[in-house]
Amino acid sequence: MSGLPRPGISGLVKPKALSAIGKGETSGIKRKSVESPATPRVLRSQNKSTVAPQTRPVAAARGLTSRLSKPTSTALRKAGTAAAATRPDPSNPRARTVKRPRSGGPTTDVSIPKANPPANGTGFTNSKNKVTSPPVTSGGDTKPKKKKRPAWDTKGRLEDMEEHVGALTRQLQENNDNLGQMYDKLGNSQDKIRELELFRQSLTNKVEVKEQENSQINHQLSEMRQTLEVTQRRHDEELQLVRSKHAQEIAEAKADYANLQRESKALADELAQTQETLTLRNRENSQLKNTISQQSASHLALESDCLALRQKLTSTEETLAARKHYISTLEVQLADSRALSAELEAKLREEETVRRRLHNTIQELKGNIRVFCRVRPLLHSDLGTDSDGKNMTGLIPHIRYPEEANNRNGIELVQSQESATSGKTTVKQYPFTFDRVFRPETTQSTVFEEISQLVQSALDGYPVCIFAYGQTGSGKTHTMEGPNQPTEDTMGMIPRAVRQIYQTATVLREKGWEYQMEGQFLEIYNEAIHDLLANQSDASQSHVGRKHDIKHLPGGKTMVTDLTSVELDSPEKVHQLLKRATQNRAVAATQCNERSSRSHSVFTLRLNGHNTITNETSEGVLNLIDLAGSERLSQSGSTGDRLKETQAINKSLSSLGDVIYAISNRDNHVPYRNSKLTYLLQNSLGGNSKTLMFVNISPVATNFQETLCSLRFATKVNSCQIGTARRNIK
Repeated sequence: MSGLPRPGISGLVKPKALSAIGKGETSGIKRKSVESPATPRVLRSQNKSTVAPQTRPVAAARGLTSRLSKPTSTALRKAGTAAAATRPDPSNPRARTVKRPRSGGPTTDVSIPKANPPANGTGFTNSKNKVTSPPVTSGGDTKPKKKKRPAWDTKGRLEDMEEHVGALTRQLQENNDNLGQMYDKLGNSQDKIRELELFRQSLTNKVEVKEQENSQINHQLSEMRQTLEVTQRRHDEELQLVRSKHAQEIAEAKADYANLQRESKALADELAQTQETLTLRNRENSQLKNTISQQSASHLALESDCLALRQKLTSTEETLAARKHYISTLEVQLADSRALSAELEAKLREEETVRRRLHNTIQELKGNIRVFCRVRPLLHSDLGTDSDGKNMTGLIPHIRYPEEANNRNGIELVQSQESATSGKTTVKQYPFTFDRVFRPETTQSTVFEEISQLVQSALDGYPVCIFAYGQTGSGKTHTMEGPNQPTEDTMGMIPRAVRQIYQTATVLREKGWEYQMEGQFLEIYNEAIHDLLANQSDASQSHVGRKHDIKHLPGGKTMVTDLTSVELDSPEKVHQLLKRATQNRAVAATQCNERSSRSHSVFTLRLNGHNTITNETSEGVLNLIDLAGSERLSQSGSTGDRLKETQAINKSLSSLGDVIYAISNRDNHVPYRNSKLTYLLQNSLGGNSKTLMFVNISPVATNFQETLCSLRFATKVNSCQIGTARRNIK
């Protein structure tokens, strides 16, 4: 039997202990007073030996297992009675009183209700010496009553008894815990009562002291009242005597006052007459004194002013003469300086014009594509940390420029590499030379000054092509078009070129030239040409079904079919055209650029001129191209449509590189037809046009490899010889 499983046996108690608890003989609830504890927690510690703790049921359970070989209904009944006795019943009006002494005060009676069986039937009852104990599950639900086992089923009856005793033990433990909590609350209440009792005793002492003080004050007040009454009677007698004397003195004083009043009235009349006479005399005297003082002061002031004016006049005449001489000297010097400055400025303009003309002539004779390099300034988004977590500052240490002030054509990339074997850091330098290098602080107006002669060439009848190349986010669109809200300082090359053309055309009108200008704007998106100047409905149809073909006409002309042509008769109309094209152009956000151009945009301005005096005609074309930026898929994170766009952009730019390399190597076949972009630029790259390429680079150190590739490609473009451009004039 000892080897059988005993669930809940650790929580059992001895039947004798349960019987003692049921009879109310536990020492945990004593009816006589005990020594007052300091705190409720101490009370629990003092009664720990009397209240059944958690460790005692374990020992009791162990002792019970050795005695349960002969279970009796009497032991079970005693256990049920003990458990029922320890369970409190709030509805039981009967209560036992536990007296606990307060420190420094009388013993306090605490009412503790006697344990009655609960009304809900969840406990044990003792009725006719039979024990009924509904089984308790872990969830607190009551199981149906088990069938009574036969007398021969000793093992089963033992298991039932163990189960009943375990339930009783758990119920007893809960009652003990509740009793401990009640003792804690009782201790807290007793502490509060003791504090209030001490406070009441303090107030009582204060009241007694105040009553004694009040009694003394009342006694003193009574004595003072008696003294005051004696003093008041003596004062009244003296006052009566003084009043009689005072009445007599008042009568005598009134008589004297009447006499003195009559004398005073007579003297007052006499004094009034005397004062009136004195007042008249004083007034006359004062007027005379004022007149004399005013005249004296005026005389002195006039003499002083006259002397000061004479001295000031003399000094002013001397100063005026000196200043006239100095001014005349300065005027002569200023005239000489202005003449010299005007002469130097004229020479400077002439020299700059000659320099640009000679430079353009040399480039035209060489037949090379001119290349300008522009470094984008650092933006706020660039400042912070790079992908390696390193701090980035406003400096750009990996990009250097020549130290010579007049050297504006060189740029150098610097890369530090650490050797994997020796651990030494080596610095690699990549120098490049272009026709012009624009540093980050260069303004839009300074950049346009360098291309203004190319724009003038378009008016002279030359085909001109200017395109911007570089990785995404390097500033190509800003260079060509400017920001969304442009100002005089931030306008791009396209609006500045159109403005110069209008200004020059106005000047040439005096020489008999009349110009008609037409503008077209298209984009190459996913190897398809879209009209950016079409209406919204036409634009949607163009994106879906309308097809635009590129045709190369005799004479080096290129046209695109079914494009919208807009007559441009004012610069304001050009701004409206650019705004409409910008709204229709495909842009999207990538991890490399928040507003990345997803297509190549081409702005074509056709200039048809006619001279009414000489009957000459000219046909010039200005192509301003903003290429979409190259990007790596690993950095851009493009998916879906963005991935398809990136692949189309990289393919067209790769085709452009193949064309440039074929031209540079003088191959017999140049693959212009590999993409719509290269086929559209065939005449611009093939020798019939004045061509300029902007290579835009990013200043961010993490884009070093892309910057190096862009500069190498630009060097290859700069070395291409495409022949001399021909002027279209009749």
